[in-house]
Amino acid sequence: MRKAFFTATVVMVMMTTGTADAWEPVTYGDVRAQFEALDTGGAVIRTNQGFDTTIPPAGPFYNSIRPIKSFFDGLRYCEMDWHLVTIAFLVEPGSEGLLEETEYTFIIDNAPTPAEETTAIKTVVAPESFGLPAGSTWRAWGVFYAPGALSVGKHSLTGFSTDPVFGTIRDDRITFYIDPAGSGACL
Repeated sequence: MRKAFFTATVVMVMMTTGTADAWEPVTYGDVRAQFEALDTGGAVIRTNQGFDTTIPPAGPFYNSIRPIKSFFDGLRYCEMDWHLVTIAFLVEPGSEGLLEETEYTFIIDNAPTPAEETTAIKTVVAPESFGLPAGSTWRAWGVFYAPGALSVGKHSLTGFSTDPVFGTIRDDRITFYIDPAGSGACL
């Protein structure tokens, strides 16, 4: 069960970022939609229309910051955008209770930041794309940041989940950058 719990998260992230040619503001609605529709509406779009990372907001994970080193370490974000610090876990049928009982704490610049919000437990729309059986479910945990809430500069992020089956499991540590208006990710 643990393998499905964490492997699916990594597979999901593989279909992530791209960069638009010109900066366009990321709104609260953009990051809220990412949080709520990760593998519901987002999966339908990827399945039916392909996945085009050249169209802003450059995929379903644009402006989300996740403690998964192989995909999110070193990425740059614009101070003028909304940001979502988040993680999602997917589980096989019969493990929904694990999602219900899991708590998640992000550690941003060495400061513990408990997830402020969670999604409802939702059915994975295209479980085969994650190597999971029909009836699998997912849930996300997150913290939303308004423009300017994350200071310009270098930041660190890690996090850990706590549940009654696996105990406490720490995720990767990543570094990310917030660029000032008119430079880097804000161009």
